Amino acid sequence: MDKAPNYRPFPFVEAEVAGKYFEKKRIHIAALYKIPTPVHAMVEVIIMKKFELAVVLGLMAAIFCGNMAEFAGHVSGLEDSVLRLHILANSDSEEDQMLKLKVRDALLAESDALFAGCNSPEDIRARAVEVQESVRLLAQAVVEEHGSDAQVRVQLVEMDFDARQYEEITMPAGTYDALRILIGEGAGKNWWCVMYPPLCIPAGAEVTADTDNTALFFDPETLSILEDAPRYAVKFRCLEVWEEMQDTLEHPAAPQFRPRPQHTEISARYA
Repeated sequence: MDKAPNYRPFPFVEAEVAGKYFEKKRIHIAALYKIPTPVHAMVEVIIMKKFELAVVLGLMAAIFCGNMAEFAGHVSGLEDSVLRLHILANSDSEEDQMLKLKVRDALLAESDALFAGCNSPEDIRARAVEVQESVRLLAQAVVEEHGSDAQVRVQLVEMDFDARQYEEITMPAGTYDALRILIGEGAGKNWWCVMYPPLCIPAGAEVTADTDNTALFFDPETLSILEDAPRYAVKFRCLEVWEEMQDTLEHPAAPQFRPRPQHTEISARYA
């Protein structure tokens, strides 16, 4: 009995065959190899399924990348549109912490005069550079008035912040510009608020957030991020992974985890 033909397996593809009899005609390589029709059909189905899966995965990846790019744009826009006030106490002693709050109150009481006419993030940053020495002298006077010899330093910096809740809004973790006031060693607990948009409102012995006016400064999507942070927790985690992947692609030879500087002086940018 003749043995069954030893057909060579070959994927179902199409090829352009040039020749005397098949010039400019498409033929199935599978047919040349005499693959039986059921097997032939099965190969077609398998390849079609793989193709469909690849298309679906490609569409999902495109949608994910589009969503991440849009979300990253909102977060980046938020970081660019905010100037934070960051005051660091000399230490965590009760006296140093109280002194920090006295400096805060004095600065907020003068903030309208110091930053009058600032109607954009660019305006407030440029003015922050102009009034750095005035802010330092104001804070230094408060420190000396309360019997401390701690020296005050004032910087306009770009620095990393963790996610922080400020009454009804939550500022997501990110890199923000901040007017940074260090009292003495600056080793104590800090106090912060949003200087621009002007959300720091003195209220007696406390400082509250002027959340009624947030809609004047942020678009609806950014406002939703600020006011409903838990809803975006998964997106923020995906964004972290997305940025790590981008960072790895941009710096393939660098270590996977590179510590970023805590803050960078940026006064020269706006001088």
